[in-house]
Amino acid sequence: MKIDFHVHPHFKNYNSKAVVDAMSARKVDILGLAGYNKDTFDENRRIFDELEERYGEKYSVENDNLIIKIKDKSINKKYSILRVGEYNNKEGFHLLVFGNQKGIKEGSPIEENIEAALSTDSFVVLDHPFIAQHCAEKRKGGIVDRTLSLLLDYADIDKKKEDFLFRVCEKYSGNIAIEWNGYPIPSLRNVIDKSLQPLRLLRIEEIRFEDINKKVESLEEKLRKGGKNCPLVADTDLHAPYKKDLLLIGTANIKTDIDVESGSVLQKSLKEKIFFHDYEINKGYVPISHFIISYAFPVLLGNLSKTLKERIRPRG
Repeated sequence: MKIDFHVHPHFKNYNSKAVVDAMSARKVDILGLAGYNKDTFDENRRIFDELEERYGEKYSVENDNLIIKIKDKSINKKYSILRVGEYNNKEGFHLLVFGNQKGIKEGSPIEENIEAALSTDSFVVLDHPFIAQHCAEKRKGGIVDRTLSLLLDYADIDKKKEDFLFRVCEKYSGNIAIEWNGYPIPSLRNVIDKSLQPLRLLRIEEIRFEDINKKVESLEEKLRKGGKNCPLVADTDLHAPYKKDLLLIGTANIKTDIDVESGSVLQKSLKEKIFFHDYEINKGYVPISHFIISYAFPVLLGNLSKTLKERIRPRG
């Protein structure tokens, strides 16, 4: 099965059928619809129940507390939607939690949130681990100041945070995975990095924008050589404010045989496959045009206006 763990939908702009149509077009079998700093699964269940209510002649829908299962009766094809949340932590790192999210709180220390997730047998992934500065508290002043501080949110983490990240991975070896992300496009980061060279030469700012996916690959290799098991998984981290964006689902993905009889069975099966490295990883980046129009520009507007930020927030 083809799995994309990490997609942020905007259900105010399209319905659940658009998601299923995109999964069909992209041959994605299992999809994680992620809320940001909150668990949106119950809301997603209501949205997908409407699929059967409106198109019952074609679709049937059933769910439990971890999974939504959709069957396209016209072609006898099944799709699954996972319960997923993305959470920012005190240290700035993001966690993806697949499963029960009880006890996980935005802004809590990362180890507290990892422990809470593991206590419910949820699957935990460190999301884009080499981007974690998140300097929201510095966003004061005019447009230039806010834009520059926004850049810091997406810069590479410093050596101190790299060391902290490594210690977290060592401590939770065999219990957490790390993410290869479809958004940090190397060519774009290289352009930004070169543009910041004068600031580094003048010792004004030492931030860098390097290929963070190469860094996460190196981290996984270093941990593995040290006898630690923090598998690398790929997902798109797709932000889909427009219906057409959904056709980028599965840009980065994994493939594996997995049991989807129920949410708990799927969760157990998924963790076994990941931690035994019994899966295929497929890496890919979203187009630059999508990144700019559907992600970078909305994020910039949201940084400049709290009202706009709320209006463009992912719903689902």
